[in-house]
Amino acid sequence: RAVVPAPQTPVGRAEPQRPPRSQQLSEEIEHLARVNALVNAGDGARALALLGEYDRKFRPSIPAEERAAASVLALCAAGRTSEARAAAERFARKWQRSPLLGRIAKSCAGTE
Repeated sequence: RAVVPAPQTPVGRAEPQRPPRSQQLSEEIEHLARVNALVNAGDGARALALLGEYDRKFRPSIPAEERAAASVLALCAAGRTSEARAAAERFARKWQRSPLLGRIAKSCAGTE
C-alpha cells in the first residue's frame, strides 16, 4: 500500500485567517452605522458605495436584515425611488416581522 503525503501549504503562503465571528460582527455593525449616518445626512450615493464595499468585505453577511434595510434607505436618499420600492417589497416578503419595517414604511419606499 502506497503512503500518500498530506497536502502542504507552499512555503511563504500561510492560509489567511478569518477574524473571530464576534470581531466580524462588530466590524459589520460599525460599517452599517457609517452607512446609516450617510443616509441620515442625505448622501445616498456615498451610502450605496459603502454598501458595495460592505458586500465585498463581508460575504456572507451576518446581519443581512440590517444590510437590506440600509440598502432601501440609501436608495431613497439617492433619489432612486422605484429601486427603493422594489427592494422594500423584497425586504417585506423576506422579513415579515422585522422591526425595521416601520422605518422603511416611513421612507420613500413606504406607503406612509
